Amino acid sequence: MTQDGLDEAFHSADPDVRRRAVQGMSLRPRGTPLEQIVDALSDSDWRVRREAISLAAQSAERDALIDSLLARLVETDNIGLRNAAVEVLGMVAQGKAHRFADALAGAGGGAQKFLVEAMGKTRDPRMIDHLEPLVRGPDGNVAAAAVEALVCIGGSRAEGLLKERLSTPHLFLRISILEGLTRLGTRLTWSELGPAVDDVIVRRISAELLGRTGAPEALEFLLDLASDPSPQTSSAALRAIAVLARETQGDRAELIDRLSASNESFRRALHEALLHGDTPTRQGAAYLAVLCRDQSALEAVLQAVADDVVSPETVLALRTSGSVLIEPLLMQRGSEPRVWAIALELAAELSHRHLDEVPAAIRDRIRSLIERDLTDAVDAVRAAAAESLLWWGDPRDCRALVECLSSPSHQVRAAATSALEGLAKRVPDAVEDALREADLDGPGGADIAHVLSRLDSAGAEELLKRGLHSGDPRTRRAAVQALAIANASDMAQLIGYAVADEDIDVQIAAVRTLGQMSTGEADGPLGTALDSPFAPTRAEAALALGRREANGAIPRIRALLEDKEPVVVSAALDALAWLGDSEVAKAVERALSHADDEIFQAGLRAARTLPVHDAERLVSRGLAHSAWNVRMLAIKLLLDLDTERTRLLLRRALRDETDSMVRHAIESGLRLGA
Repeated sequence: MTQDGLDEAFHSADPDVRRRAVQGMSLRPRGTPLEQIVDALSDSDWRVRREAISLAAQSAERDALIDSLLARLVETDNIGLRNAAVEVLGMVAQGKAHRFADALAGAGGGAQKFLVEAMGKTRDPRMIDHLEPLVRGPDGNVAAAAVEALVCIGGSRAEGLLKERLSTPHLFLRISILEGLTRLGTRLTWSELGPAVDDVIVRRISAELLGRTGAPEALEFLLDLASDPSPQTSSAALRAIAVLARETQGDRAELIDRLSASNESFRRALHEALLHGDTPTRQGAAYLAVLCRDQSALEAVLQAVADDVVSPETVLALRTSGSVLIEPLLMQRGSEPRVWAIALELAAELSHRHLDEVPAAIRDRIRSLIERDLTDAVDAVRAAAAESLLWWGDPRDCRALVECLSSPSHQVRAAATSALEGLAKRVPDAVEDALREADLDGPGGADIAHVLSRLDSAGAEELLKRGLHSGDPRTRRAAVQALAIANASDMAQLIGYAVADEDIDVQIAAVRTLGQMSTGEADGPLGTALDSPFAPTRAEAALALGRREANGAIPRIRALLEDKEPVVVSAALDALAWLGDSEVAKAVERALSHADDEIFQAGLRAARTLPVHDAERLVSRGLAHSAWNVRMLAIKLLLDLDTERTRLLLRRALRDETDSMVRHAIESGLRLGA
């Protein structure tokens, strides 16, 4: 659209036409006249004003724009213009505190509020000098606006000013300050906060701050607020009590006793929050219910655990509750399956930890429940029963657990695998015997291989060899990885066959496993893998040979420098550097002229292994690379070299570096090396 066309469209009666005109103004080579920007900010349609805000932020006449908008804030009754001006000033007026000070001096109380709001939007700490007298001033509305501005700016100085005004007799201003300190995450001491919460209205909005004090004196206020008829106030108080309980150390026992002795109205609020609160409230309520040993809330707590909304502290408190919780847990047998699953597993753990305190009848009951639930139709319950055998398992359970490995449920298989791993330490022969008839072609084939890897026996190795012929690539891959426990030459040859597997993941697992073996017989299959049609396999083979210091493979790895795949070239260069190949320097020169970032980075890594003078010269080339992550690698390598020359190179690079993260890396590295 032409200049005249834009101007004409800007005065259209259709707001969408005006919006598009303002949008088009941003493309003018010489920018948009200031008067036109202000007119657009004054438009009656919010969509036009939104485009105008973006346009104003691009203006080259920044000082003139700021002066114009400050004047409009003081003079205008146009609410749309006023709001837009505040937004723009927040974006462009950093470092202009003196201009705001001049505008404040000539403005009345009503206009000062809007100027103060814009000062806060800038988030410029230099504004605090001019906000301080306003917070202390006689105009309550302006003082409240200054509080909000200080909260927007944040920082220790802003917090300090707000703390100083906590003793103000003006209730509305004190509430504004307390709400601001809450949003800032400020931690007040009881001596700072206590005098400010003498009013019930103030206490209702101060729950979070009360919890953060960590002071026992705050508990009584919070218990009273927890019984408030307002769900919002009650929930905030419960969350605050949970914070207080977590952070109280010296008086913790007294706090728990006080919670345990709390009245019925508090417990009703606790139960209501557990059942119907939002996630943070349920999290806090669950922790408090466990702390105050409220067994009537146990089912709701376990439901919160099942819903994955409890904190690690709550889980720890449940697991350290002692034997007193075992019978209440077993009473959850008729609850929702997920709740019962958690109750069974927790009861099994607690009874094992406190075996001497648990009557034989309870132990027999737990054992019976575990055996029955191992065949339950619900996966969560069956998995919990299998997991419980970590504590209660013995040789007779091995076959039942192996049957669980045939379950289509990953949850059940994972629990059974965990239990069998535990049993493998205590009764390895029984575990091996149970696994002999296991179905390696079933859904649990990979899990079976994982358990077999924990059995250091010839029988386990034979079973794993069967796994190499499974029809499931997951099982073949797991069998290859498990066979890493053996280091015989015949095992290397066997795993070597997997290098030619039809599944690329199996190939890579075989290459990595061979790379971990110390036998020289592993070099042959790894050499074969260098010819794989799959680039990741070729790359892994080169890396494995490099780590194994297989110098005989150097000519073949050199050939990979001509590969079409960057991942292979990079791996070959890394491997040759590890092997100390005499032609690494030439390969580095080529890599540092390559357009691919991955190859360039491999060149930098290889350059680091060269003599110091060459390493300094070549690695420093990475400082001028266009990609920030490449420059970061060059910085790391130069800092690692740590010579006078590299420090000079880094100081020079710092002068021209524009990326803040890269600059920080250089500055931090130079400070540490100083």
